[in-house]
Amino acid sequence: PLSCCLSWLLAAAWRSGSAPVLMGSSLCRGRLAGLLGLKSLPRGEGDNLFVAGMFSLLDRLLGLPMRDVLDTIQLPDDVVRALLTRGGIYGPYLALAEACELNSNLVAGLANSLKISPLELNKAHLSALAWAQSVST
Repeated sequence: PLSCCLSWLLAAAWRSGSAPVLMGSSLCRGRLAGLLGLKSLPRGEGDNLFVAGMFSLLDRLLGLPMRDVLDTIQLPDDVVRALLTRGGIYGPYLALAEACELNSNLVAGLANSLKISPLELNKAHLSALAWAQSVST
């Protein structure tokens, strides 16, 4: 899934002037969502969370509604649900990653509902930011 994910993002990057910023956000969002799920989701679910985070900005990169983007690719149902409604097992982690990115007042409530402490969240967010920066350069 990662190679497919990166291929989509790279292809989209050539079409969009804001692509570098969106791609950086996608990388960080994917990494953060994956890290947040490590503690409470079964092993291996981090890959799906990473893909959900990476794909969560594809609609903006491609200039298409998310439903249209998802109709062209095959993803697990839980990833699709997270992308469309922020529901299912991955949705809350994706919503938290987005809230962190936006510095939203929803961060504390979302983190609390996932039993993620402020310290764990801050560490994961800093790690995701550093990783995304290292991959982007």
